[in-house]
Amino acid sequence: MEPIFIDFEASSIQGYPVQVAYGSCEEDLKCFLIKPLEVWEKDDYLWDFNAQDIHGFSLNYLREYGLNAVSVAKEVSNDLQGKTIYSDSKVDLNWLYYLLDDVADITGETYPAPKHELIQHLIWQEKIDPYLSVKAQMMAKEKFLSRGLEYHKADNDTLLHIWTWKALQELLKEKNSV
Repeated sequence: MEPIFIDFEASSIQGYPVQVAYGSCEEDLKCFLIKPLEVWEKDDYLWDFNAQDIHGFSLNYLREYGLNAVSVAKEVSNDLQGKTIYSDSKVDLNWLYYLLDDVADITGETYPAPKHELIQHLIWQEKIDPYLSVKAQMMAKEKFLSRGLEYHKADNDTLLHIWTWKALQELLKEKNSV
């Protein structure tokens, strides 16, 4: 089974999630733009215009085009419950909890979170040569840039993780066939 990668964009480093994407391959990648919950919008400090400049989503855009956070939380929880997800930062787990816990407070329902690990732990656990890991990252970044993708979009950043993992598997296959 392929690992499931996840990435969030947020209103600020200590803020709430505005976009989430996850998947194990391009074909099953899911991405949601999240309409802010009222509770999130009560504290102005949770919105950082520097973060807005980085991910490119204004508060008005999220209000108009974002999906209801309750719907997003239900789908994310249903899709990932009982699974292990991998991200490049522990802060992604914080934003996942913001989403699931704050929606649970509103609905009174429970939204189980998946198990979370860092991608670096996956590399260590699989005993992958650091040289191959860096080479796979370079191959994935080349593919990313050749497609004209932008960083700090949850779907694009998740694709980069997926492509890095795929490149790593190809490199390991080549190494083992020699």
